[in-house]
Amino acid sequence: MLFHFRNGIIYNQTWEDPYVDAEALKIDKDDIVVALASGGCNILNMALLGPSTIYAIDRNPAQIELLSPKIAGAKYLDYEEYWRCFGLGNVDRIKALYDRIRLIAPEEGAHFERRLPDISPQGLYRTGRLNTLYTLGDWIRRTCSDTRLQRFARAETIKAQEAIYRTEIKPRLWNFPNRYIPSVTMALYGVSGRQIRGCLLNRQLFLKDLFEKRFDHLFTTIPMRKNYFWQRIFFGEYPDRSICPPYLQENNFNALKTRVARIILRVTSMTDFLKTQKDSSITVFNLSDLPDFLSAAERKKLWDEVARTSRNGARVLYRNFTAGRSVPRSTLARFEIAREKSASLSAKEMTGSYAEVLLFTVKK
Repeated sequence: MLFHFRNGIIYNQTWEDPYVDAEALKIDKDDIVVALASGGCNILNMALLGPSTIYAIDRNPAQIELLSPKIAGAKYLDYEEYWRCFGLGNVDRIKALYDRIRLIAPEEGAHFERRLPDISPQGLYRTGRLNTLYTLGDWIRRTCSDTRLQRFARAETIKAQEAIYRTEIKPRLWNFPNRYIPSVTMALYGVSGRQIRGCLLNRQLFLKDLFEKRFDHLFTTIPMRKNYFWQRIFFGEYPDRSICPPYLQENNFNALKTRVARIILRVTSMTDFLKTQKDSSITVFNLSDLPDFLSAAERKKLWDEVARTSRNGARVLYRNFTAGRSVPRSTLARFEIAREKSASLSAKEMTGSYAEVLLFTVKK
């Protein structure tokens, strides 16, 4: 666990669907949000929804120090430069951003400076352990051929996309050698040891066991043409400036500039942060898959703190990598799961990374 949280930049972008976040959490101007920082995209996307305050929490200082220049860039750059830094991930532009920020805002520049050596010469999206996910994209292109993958990802209709997937992509994706790639290789992508252990306990010994059904759903029901997450994995870039995370879209940039000041960064564990907050003070919790990283005792402490600090009616979003890990029974009485909504959100998630997307409200 310490290795996972303290090994430099792990996530250069988040795995979560911001449109699912927005639909589930219904954030408005009165909300106080607590969320895992991760790659920072989720924090910036939620800032666009206009809450009063967002606390971005991460035990890994590298993730906070990656989010810091994304915030500073929104303040001090125009859209074109911001896109080159964080849409294209151009390392030279990011270094130029640092040179500018250290003169305008030395404190923000100091955070940024510590991360510069970590950024790959190939760019931001080839940095960190999540870079391995883009290596997976390279493998998929070689396995399925770039031409087939282009036709699949650019299909005009879901029916056409499904036909290409079932006849041309899936048989090659799970060919004889690929179907025996062990699940433990997910550690290279930033998946935690406890999450992998859960897969093994569920007899998901190989990647095919874990992802075949998820991919069957994802690649036959969600349009790939608009799925910026998989477009970047497949082809190493966003298709254009409209098919990318909301915070990178030009029509949202002015709102982003005004709202990043509401983001408060904290390097600490989620549980320890919540211990510093008053009873009934938080209205929205976006936990990502954080509980999956924790031991049973640590999970109980986290959920107890969520229950204590949440207002009546607070919304809590939790993504579950392997089905069956939910709120501890001793805590569950204080939470009400929105079962139908959770099922709908799970079906819409563009990344296909999670077994479930679970939405709870707090009862007090």
